Amino acid sequence: MFSQYGTKDGKNVMGSAIYIPDLKSYKQLGEKSSMKYINSYGGISWLLIEYDLSTKNYNGYKTVNDISVGEASGPEWNMFFVHFTALGLTNGERCNFKEL
Repeated sequence: MFSQYGTKDGKNVMGSAIYIPDLKSYKQLGEKSSMKYINSYGGISWLLIEYDLSTKNYNGYKTVNDISVGEASGPEWNMFFVHFTALGLTNGERCNFKEL
């Protein structure tokens, strides 16, 4: 989940986008595995997460409306994911707003 705090119509809100795995996209080529994750709210937004067994490193790429908006990498899943989701939301990324 990618999220961000802000204001909408004068109210404090949190926007969040949830990405679900596209199991059909899973690939393994040699030491590298990858899979796409699709924005559950629609639009043309996805994540690509790769793992390289030889280097024990994760790489994540985020695309919103066919534009690359950020990436992160790291050797340990939890910290990699903290850095990856810290990208937050991008203008035009479909999401759900919840009033705080």
